[in-house]
Amino acid sequence: MFRIPSGLQQLLPPLAANKLVELMNQPTLASAVREAAQKLGWQDTNAPVQIQELWHQAKHWFESAVVNPDATDVPRSAFLNGTGEIFSSRVAGIPLPTGIAEVASRTVGYSSVDAIEKATIKKLCELSSAEDALVVHNVEQAIRLLAKLGEAKDGWIIPRSDFVSWSAQSHLGSCLSESAIPILTVGSINHCSIAEIRAAMQGTRHGVLRQSPNPLIDKASSTRSSAGDLYAELRKEQLQASVVYAEVLFDGVLHELKDVSFHHTNIPQRLSSGTDLVIVPGDRLLGGPSCGIVLGSKSMIASLTEQAERLGVKAHPLVSALLGKVLDLQRDFVQWRQLPVGAMLLNSLANLRDRAKRLQFQIQDCAEVASCDIIEGNAPIGDYLWSSDMLPGIALAIRFKSGVKEWLDAVQSQKGLTVIAHQNDDRLVIQLRSIDPADDRLLADLFPPREEAAVGGAEHGDSSPAS
Repeated sequence: MFRIPSGLQQLLPPLAANKLVELMNQPTLASAVREAAQKLGWQDTNAPVQIQELWHQAKHWFESAVVNPDATDVPRSAFLNGTGEIFSSRVAGIPLPTGIAEVASRTVGYSSVDAIEKATIKKLCELSSAEDALVVHNVEQAIRLLAKLGEAKDGWIIPRSDFVSWSAQSHLGSCLSESAIPILTVGSINHCSIAEIRAAMQGTRHGVLRQSPNPLIDKASSTRSSAGDLYAELRKEQLQASVVYAEVLFDGVLHELKDVSFHHTNIPQRLSSGTDLVIVPGDRLLGGPSCGIVLGSKSMIASLTEQAERLGVKAHPLVSALLGKVLDLQRDFVQWRQLPVGAMLLNSLANLRDRAKRLQFQIQDCAEVASCDIIEGNAPIGDYLWSSDMLPGIALAIRFKSGVKEWLDAVQSQKGLTVIAHQNDDRLVIQLRSIDPADDRLLADLFPPREEAAVGGAEHGDSSPAS
């Protein structure tokens, strides 16, 4: 969530805002900025072009945020995910830490692409204990690159138990099936033996690919070996074939999380146990931007990087910069739990109750609200892969005097923040676990007190909900 302010119209009178826009559109001002930058030491030959582009972006943002906040083509600055699903395929990633987007964008303005990429890869290697790393657009692209790996040219073996979708379109098979390399499925939906994997090897260079988590199989099931156990047993077999052991860890995390009930796999431990390649999303438990990260040995990552450059799927410098800045904030577990993803997952039930009571007090005082009830219950923290991970949650069930739709339509036209929540009959149900505690103020601002509402809610809000 990029917390770029969208309510400057609250701070500046309309006439002053219009004057500022007129000033920003003056060519002489843009020229003055370029000259000032060069006098301050920006001697790069591309500086005038870069400043002109930055100036254009600044004008575009300022005009959309201040002059025409109601325009339909103005991009939403942020959203509040109140569905209860922290890892949802219907929501584009998770909230980023406050200020990270701004810091990363400034980094892109003065650093080279190569420098940004090297800095992020260095941080990934330090935190994961990998020899090398690669960042591409998404997890799907990272998996597709495996088909280009010469060390597994005779085919990838995937247990049927790992053919689990992580979205409406994607699973391991769909990502690799586009390539000419053989895809060998073995075992049943809930079990895969070493003998079945060994029998599937028809060449001398194979890869075995597994993923975690897997909601189709009970976590306590004794019929399924974990990827680590299976790989360890395969090594004991001393197979004549060369085997690449790879895992896609949607639940990969860089720290040891103790006493938590949701799926998680420690990335450094998986690499140290002998897994050759680990693919992990940049968001999910890492708490960064949506992207695909490949961790492993120098030789294999070098081969995959060459293919990624040829296919043009390496992550954009801004994504790499965002990832690097988020990694800076999670050098240890205490820092990780302060990220939005950590705060949402580890928020205690007592803390959720306190948040609910504070919000209920203000929401009930809104002229548009008929009632606001606090309800408790267990809910999954996500869909698909995360559907079996249940955590206790607290929700606010809000009933409006004019009806949910009418209230949504009215606020939608006034504010610039989208709220994603459940609509249950005549109530809007907002689950607090999937809202970053730092964003409670944004949620409260959707419900101005009665005296403010009487003056005119449009002048006091900076966000708009949609369910």
